[in-house]
Amino acid sequence: MHRTFIDLPAAVFALAPELATAILPDESHATCESCVMLGEEHGAGAWPPWAFSAQTRCCTYVPPLPNFIVGRALRRGGEGAELMRRRLADADGRTPWGAEQPSRSRAPAPAERFGRDVALRCPYWSTSAGTCGVWPDRGAVCRTWYCRLDEGQAGQRRWKAVSDTLTAVWETLARYCVALGDAPPADAAVEDWIAWYLACAERVDRATREDLAPHVSDELAARDATLVAAPFEPTPRLPERLASVFKQVPRPPGRLWVSGHTPRDGVTLMPEVVAQVEALAGDRPWRDALAQSPDVDERLVAELFRMGALVDAGEVVVRAAPRTDVPLPERVAVRVRRIEETPGGFRLHSSASPEPVSVPKSIFTLLSKLDGRTPWRDALAAARTEGASDLDEAIVGAMWERGVLVVP
Repeated sequence: MHRTFIDLPAAVFALAPELATAILPDESHATCESCVMLGEEHGAGAWPPWAFSAQTRCCTYVPPLPNFIVGRALRRGGEGAELMRRRLADADGRTPWGAEQPSRSRAPAPAERFGRDVALRCPYWSTSAGTCGVWPDRGAVCRTWYCRLDEGQAGQRRWKAVSDTLTAVWETLARYCVALGDAPPADAAVEDWIAWYLACAERVDRATREDLAPHVSDELAARDATLVAAPFEPTPRLPERLASVFKQVPRPPGRLWVSGHTPRDGVTLMPEVVAQVEALAGDRPWRDALAQSPDVDERLVAELFRMGALVDAGEVVVRAAPRTDVPLPERVAVRVRRIEETPGGFRLHSSASPEPVSVPKSIFTLLSKLDGRTPWRDALAAARTEGASDLDEAIVGAMWERGVLVVP
């Protein structure tokens, strides 16, 4: 069984047996025991803006925990139980279903605050350990979210399927507990709520598949179990021809942070190495071009392919004209193939258009905020507040038309 599912009750696997047998990646690039995203690791003041603080790590998301999981954390004892009791002392989000997100945590925070702002820190954070205090009983999202993925975008899709399945199972089990009754009223004492959650843990421990069948959620019944059970390829096969679709962000001193499908998963390279990587892309097989790239080897190529910075050239659609026929969506992500410096700023090249877009030097203040989750107008307003007053909606539109901005 994969470590993601250790400590879960047998009822979870009775409802979704594919979770017990799924062969999932170990996610060796995401080391929770020694966080690879800590800003200090990159040197004082020299880390990317999306790096995490040691005071929060990725724990600025507050997970909703179903009643039986809350009960298991209480029953387990130790610091986790104390943190859970402290959380339950706040009636906001305390329901028969479980410990839901408090109202202050439901609105999405600006992307630049994720993993950095102590004010957003999860109530289950252990100050003494500097990590999750309820790890054996953590939320479904917390079990299945990784900052860096062994399979890149394919892994992102796989873990999304696992997360959706686990969430549907938990909804079914929480609904089963509520249906059995005896939940305390909203204004009940904390100890009454603690007794309720402990009882839910016991109910789920005793539940059989036949007990649970009437309570199966629509999402669980309609799930595609093959998405979780798909075979995992620890070493993906590299295609014969590659296209470079990576994003670049300057990092002192004179280097570039190169990333692919997410800015959290990247590598720092010298500009001349980036140029050699770009030379591998094109119509000829990349291995034929490798001889002219002395600072690039197959290991680096495989790593860039894993993170989505290099992709199969056969899967890239090149547009011959600006994208004026497709309206700019509310949320966009950045997909830059090459950055060319000019006296007044930069020219950004994409794989979607033969024409670059000229932008001012302040553009990186905006690009670092366009993460696919934050509405671009909010990101633009934040960038202008930080001093990038020469940026406007026309620049955003031009980047969209030239394929520098894409649908996340």
